[in-house]
Amino acid sequence: MNYFLKDSSVKVSLTMKPIISEIGNKFKQKFNKTIWITSGTRTAKEQASAMYNNFIKEKGTEIQRKRYSKQKLFDKIASAFHLYKDMGETMCILQMEKVIKDQILREKFISPHLVESAVDIRTRGFQKTEIDYIIKLIKTKRSILSYQDKRNYQVPHIHLQLKPGIVYL
Repeated sequence: MNYFLKDSSVKVSLTMKPIISEIGNKFKQKFNKTIWITSGTRTAKEQASAMYNNFIKEKGTEIQRKRYSKQKLFDKIASAFHLYKDMGETMCILQMEKVIKDQILREKFISPHLVESAVDIRTRGFQKTEIDYIIKLIKTKRSILSYQDKRNYQVPHIHLQLKPGIVYL
């Protein structure tokens, strides 16, 4: 196999599998290492949980707000966090999930992970040249892919996603 999943909760969409497989194969050929996918397609609950954990780690929502382009969607989720955080993790995530589900019903998506078009590739443990090579591989598909280099984040990774409107078969 030319890529590993962090655990059984990580789902890679059928659309992304051949892309990740190709990148993983070329990376393995060059470095004899395997890439790890730490996040893929998410449910509303998984998205709420991921955001909740980030809010807790960063002691609020302000840092995360800067990382999301869809500010109105983010603000509604963050409001649920602030309203329910003192009622415990389970209740807070449930309320955040409700907001995200409502957004999905209106075809508004806070994250491309919700529409099966994104994955995160772990960069922890890789050398700069290895990460640069992954990015080089992604750039060869720039007509269908975009990415964010997040190797300097608390959880270092490369966020990879299909460009909007792309159907890759």
